[in-house]
Amino acid sequence: MNIAFQHSKSVLAPKLCHLAYDAHEDVILLGTSRCNCHYVPTIIADSLKMTVYNGGIDGSKNIYSHYIALCYALACHKPKVVCLEVMEEDSRQTDNPFEPISRFAPFFGMNSRADSIYAIAGVAWKYQLSHLYRHNATSLTTITGLIQAAKESDEKGFYSLKNESGIASSLRLEEEPEPREVDSLKLACLQRFMDLCKENRVKLVLVASPKYTIARDAQYGEMKSLAKKNGIPFLDYHSQGLYHDHPEYFKDIAHLLDEGARLYSSVFASDLKTHIADTLAAMWVE
Repeated sequence: MNIAFQHSKSVLAPKLCHLAYDAHEDVILLGTSRCNCHYVPTIIADSLKMTVYNGGIDGSKNIYSHYIALCYALACHKPKVVCLEVMEEDSRQTDNPFEPISRFAPFFGMNSRADSIYAIAGVAWKYQLSHLYRHNATSLTTITGLIQAAKESDEKGFYSLKNESGIASSLRLEEEPEPREVDSLKLACLQRFMDLCKENRVKLVLVASPKYTIARDAQYGEMKSLAKKNGIPFLDYHSQGLYHDHPEYFKDIAHLLDEGARLYSSVFASDLKTHIADTLAAMWVE
């Protein structure tokens, strides 16, 4: 299974392997599916004059997965900038919050900090006992990926969403549901994420990309407070209602179509350039 995982052309395996073994880019974007299909590295790279990789992992869902991804990426290479796409799930209580980390289990044992999350989740002993068990969550896609061609439109980790039906959007703009209770353990993991970036002298930026819903005032409150406490920029395009006048840019309430993603990437790149001006200046001096 380890050999199959290394050679699989599934959507998941090549991206995980890149983060773990070959993430040499200046800017790395992390997050779940919204990161995966909202940020076009070629557009951002052209604006910043830096190399960029979209490390968004479908189904990774919350900060535990993102912290593991960061641990693997930093063990491989020290990027200049890390941008973390956050959602309400990164600070609020959810059902089965540790379930998504199983996607990273094939790399168990490679990094002690990443392994600490498996220990907190109570699954580390299973992965220690069985190498095969580490592949349980990815085995089907891994094997399927051995007999299929790599997905087209891969642009440094970006996967575009198309309006394949050709039907005009029928989305209705509605307010987000009442937020769940705060999860203190998730906030503690987000602080660990921030501390790890600081320890490695990596510029961190938190981002909430456009969503076709009306954000509640408290939706990102705890994360914004933590970011402010740590001197970290928080770019909130969701609360400001970016593209609420363009439902045709969205595939569903949470994901931008290709056209919307490319427009958003240009806006984001321009704003990011302002917030990492010190990092860019240091590169120019070097």
